[in-house]
Amino acid sequence: MDEPTSSLSGHEIHELFKAVNRLREQGVGIIYISHRLDEVHEIGDRVTVLRDGDCMGTWEVNEVDLEFLITQMVGRTLDEKFPWTPRERGEVALRVKGLTSPGAFEDISFDLRFGEIVGFAGLVGAGRTEVARAVMGADPVESGTIEMTRATKEKEELQRQPHYPIWMALADVAVFMLALPLFTVIFQGIYDPFSLNMKTPPLLFSATWFYEWIIGGPKYNIPNDPLPYLAATAIGIIRQTGLWFMVRQYVWSTMWRDFGIWYVFALFSMVIASLFTQNFKTEWVMVTGGVVMVVMRFLIIFNHEKKWTPSLAIRRGLGLLPEDRKLQGLTQVLSVAFNTTSANIRRLIDRFFINLIMEKDLVAEHIDQLKIATPTQDTLVRFLSGGNQQKVVLAKWLFRRADVLIFDEPTRGIDVGAKYEVHTQMLNLAESGAAILMISSELPEILGMSDRVLVMREGRLTADIPREEATQENILRYAMVAQENSAPASASAATGENQ
Repeated sequence: MDEPTSSLSGHEIHELFKAVNRLREQGVGIIYISHRLDEVHEIGDRVTVLRDGDCMGTWEVNEVDLEFLITQMVGRTLDEKFPWTPRERGEVALRVKGLTSPGAFEDISFDLRFGEIVGFAGLVGAGRTEVARAVMGADPVESGTIEMTRATKEKEELQRQPHYPIWMALADVAVFMLALPLFTVIFQGIYDPFSLNMKTPPLLFSATWFYEWIIGGPKYNIPNDPLPYLAATAIGIIRQTGLWFMVRQYVWSTMWRDFGIWYVFALFSMVIASLFTQNFKTEWVMVTGGVVMVVMRFLIIFNHEKKWTPSLAIRRGLGLLPEDRKLQGLTQVLSVAFNTTSANIRRLIDRFFINLIMEKDLVAEHIDQLKIATPTQDTLVRFLSGGNQQKVVLAKWLFRRADVLIFDEPTRGIDVGAKYEVHTQMLNLAESGAAILMISSELPEILGMSDRVLVMREGRLTADIPREEATQENILRYAMVAQENSAPASASAATGENQ
C-alpha cells in the first residue's frame, strides 16, 4: 500500500486501519509505505527506512521512536519541526473583496501582506482550493474583486488602450505562414500523413497544447496533462531552433493569451493541416488562414473584455503551487529544466534567441538552492520522487520571481526531510518579502508556519486568527461549528474575550 492515507480524512483513515488490522489477523502480509510516521507506529510491526535509494536499516517498531526515524530518513537531526521566526510585515500585496462563486464559496474577503505567511484552514470540501484557483484566475467567479497592489511596468502597459498597427497584422500573417508548415512537417514526419485529420483525438490534444505554448505564453496548469510523447518530441525539436524563440519573443508583447485565441488557432490549424493531405494548393490555404487569423485577432482586440486570467495573474506576480502537482503543476513528460523555466521563457531570451548557457546555469542554481535530487537537468520530471517534483514546481515560481505565492497542500505525500526543506524555503521567501498563502489540512503545519490563520467552513470565511491566539481548538471550532454571525470572526472572538 503506497501512501493510502494521503487524501483521506481522519474518519476514513480510522476505517482503513481497521481493514488493515483485519487483513493482518487473517495472515495477510502487508508492505505499508508512508511518510506519516505516527501511522507506522500505529499499525506497523517492523519499519524499514530508505534514503536516497539506500536501505538504512530495519527495526521493530516498539524499539524506535519518531526522532530516531526522522534522523535516519534525513541524515541529520531536525532541531525544530517548523523553523518559524518572527519577521516584519510590509504593505498589502493581495486584496480579495467579496469573491463569490455559487456552489463553491461566497463573499470571501481577506488581505495578504508582503513578508507574511497566512494559513488557510478548514475541512476537506470547505472551498479553500476553489478560492485559490479563483484568485489565480483558473476558475470563473460571479462577483468580487482581486487586487494586486504592487504596480509594475508590465502592469502599467496592460492598462494602456489596445491597438493593432499594420506591422502587427503583417507579422501575424508571417507567423502563421512560418509556424503552420513547420508544425505540419513535424507531425507528418512522425505520424502517417493520413492521420493528420480532425478524427485523431491524441493529435488534436497535442496540437492544442503545442499552440498554447507557442502562441499563448505561460499558464499555471495543463488540465489532465493531455500531452502525449509525440508533442514532447515536437516541442523538443522546435525548442532547439530559432523559430521557436522568435515566435515566443514576438508573442510576449501581444494579448493573445488573455482571450483563448490559442484554442481557436489550434483547431483552425488542424483543419488546414488535414486539407494538406487532400492535395489542396498550399499557398492559397496559408494565405487564407493568415487573413482569417488577422480578422479574428482584430475583432478580439477591439471587442475584448479584460478578465482575470492565469496569464494575467502571473504577469502581476502571482504564483500557485496546486494541490495536484502531477496534473496541474508539472508537465510530466518534459524535463526538469523545461518545467523550471516554463513560466518565464522571456527571462532567457537574448536578441530573439534563448541563451541556452544562461538557461543551464540558472536551472543549476535553482536545483542547488532547493536541493532537487535529479540525475541531470534533462531528466523527465515524472521520474522524480514526490518531494522533488514539488521542489520543481516551487523552482518554476522562483525562476518567475513571483512575489505572491499560494501553496495548496505543499507537503502532501512528501517525506519528512523534503517537508523541512519546503518549510525552510517558504520562510526564506517570506523573510525576503514574498507574501504567502498556505492551504493545509494538517493543523500542526498551519499552527507551526502561519503568522495568521484564516478558517473556512462550507464555502464561507469564518475566522481570522493571529498566530499568538491560534490553537487547534479555535481552528476546529470555526471549521466545524456554524457561527451565528456569518462575518469572519476576529482574533478576540476566537479566544472568547468578547463572548
